[in-house]
Amino acid sequence: MLTELFAEAVVAKWLFALLRTSGIIFFAPIFGNEAVPLQVRAAFTLLVTALLGPTLDNVSIPVPATLFGFVGIAVAELLIGMAIGFVARAFFAAFLFGAQLMDFQVGFAMVNILDPELGTQVSLLAVVTNIMAILLFLAGNGHHWFLMAARDSFALLPIGEAHIGAGVMELLIRVGGSIFALGLQVSSPILVVLILLDLAMGLIARTVPQIQILIVGFPLKIGGGMIVFSMSLAAFSAVMKSGFRQILEQIGETLRLLAF
Repeated sequence: MLTELFAEAVVAKWLFALLRTSGIIFFAPIFGNEAVPLQVRAAFTLLVTALLGPTLDNVSIPVPATLFGFVGIAVAELLIGMAIGFVARAFFAAFLFGAQLMDFQVGFAMVNILDPELGTQVSLLAVVTNIMAILLFLAGNGHHWFLMAARDSFALLPIGEAHIGAGVMELLIRVGGSIFALGLQVSSPILVVLILLDLAMGLIARTVPQIQILIVGFPLKIGGGMIVFSMSLAAFSAVMKSGFRQILEQIGETLRLLAF
């Protein structure tokens, strides 16, 4: 009898850990991209769960007495992993949102290409910005931090002890709002310069109507946008690094809120 209970507890613990890790991996940036085959993501999830073995050895969970209790804990663990992955992916979405604002202002909104990393049609500057975000994330060992966050989540929030309250909902709303704020920070240099350029071209069109301002305006906005974009790369890097630090802070806050 004791052997059966021990076996049930061990199997349940590893299954719940696998569900949490699956939510993290499949929803996280880079790890959960559509370009990565499903079999690779599944194998990587199993590998990460196996590497978390020493962490799980000190974790004790109550074995659910009913099927509903078992399903409840399983769903909760999957949602925890999805929440962690969503918080991280939200900041990458902020960079993509800012790049799309820049494309719209420059005139690239109609020029879409297939981004295999995102698995969808995106504009030109969105592709460049997304690649920059991924490279900076990897160069700053962001993937290591993310895996460590997955490991530490079992210490901050043991299996079966999640409590989804109003604080979690408020945090997710703040994360959604930060997408727009961070996106505006990324795109603000080009937006400000091109709005001023639009005002200048409007004044020229009123004072010198002989100039075909529409013909002149398109290449001028594209050239001006590219110049400002290239000059703002250092600022983009600083904003992105700040965003990555916010990822870790928001993940930690999410786990603390789920623990109470």
